[in-house]
Amino acid sequence: MTPPAPWRVCSAAVVGRSHRENGLGCQDCCLCGCLRRGGRTFAVGVVADGAGSSRHGRLGAQLACKALWASAGRLAKYYPQLGCVGRDQVVAVFREARDSILGRARRRVARDYATTAALAILGPDGCVFASVGDSVLVTRGPSGYQPVFWPENGEFASTTSFLTEGDFGDHLQFEARSSAVEELAMFTDGLSPVALNLGLRAAHGPFFSPLFLQLTAASRRRTPRRDVERGLRRFLSSEALERRLEDDRSLVLIW
Repeated sequence: MTPPAPWRVCSAAVVGRSHRENGLGCQDCCLCGCLRRGGRTFAVGVVADGAGSSRHGRLGAQLACKALWASAGRLAKYYPQLGCVGRDQVVAVFREARDSILGRARRRVARDYATTAALAILGPDGCVFASVGDSVLVTRGPSGYQPVFWPENGEFASTTSFLTEGDFGDHLQFEARSSAVEELAMFTDGLSPVALNLGLRAAHGPFFSPLFLQLTAASRRRTPRRDVERGLRRFLSSEALERRLEDDRSLVLIW
C-alpha cells in the first residue's frame, strides 16, 4: 500500500540525565522533513549522536545531519526509484558528510568530532536506509515493528563505529527497498533500552504502537507540527523515561 502524501514528520532531541548532571548539553542532533523532486514527495530523516568523549561531538553531529540532509535531496532527484540506489552511492553520500566534518576540524584531530549518523529516505514506492554506528531505524511491516538492521556495537560495551573514522565505509549498514514504508521511527542509542528488546534483538512493539496511534490522531485533527513536537519533547523528558535512561535521546517519526 502506498502511503498518503504529503508525509507527516516530527522530531525532538533532549539532553540526558548524565550529561545534564555534568553540565553538558545535548550531543544528539536530528532533522526531518519532506522534499519535492520531479513531482514526487519524499520524506527524509537524519539522526546523529556526537560521542560524549569527544571535545566537539555535538558539532560533529550537527554537521553530519546538515550534510546528509543536503545529500538526500540529490539522491531523490537522481534516483527517483529509491530501490535502485546502490551501496556505493550511499557510501559516497556519507563520505561527503565526513568531509564536511573534517573540513571544519582543519588542524584538529577527527576524533574530536566523532559522531554516529543514520539516514532514511522514504518515497512513494521505495526507500533507502543507512547507518554508521548504533542508531536505530524501525519500520512497521506485516508482522509488526522491526529494526531495519541491528545497531552496530564495537568490541567492548558502549562502543560503536563513527562517521569520522577512516574505515567508516566498512561499518556502514545499508538497505534499499522497492516497496513503500508507512511508518518509520529512527533514534539514537539513548532510547534503545526502552525501544528495543535487547535480548531478542527485536523492536519493542508496545513502545511504538501508542506513539503512532497518537500521531495518526494528531493528523486527523490537523495538529500543527510544532505542537506535535512539543508533545514529543515532553514524552522524551518524562519522569518515566528519566528514571530509566541516562543518555541523550533523539527521535524522528515519519508516518
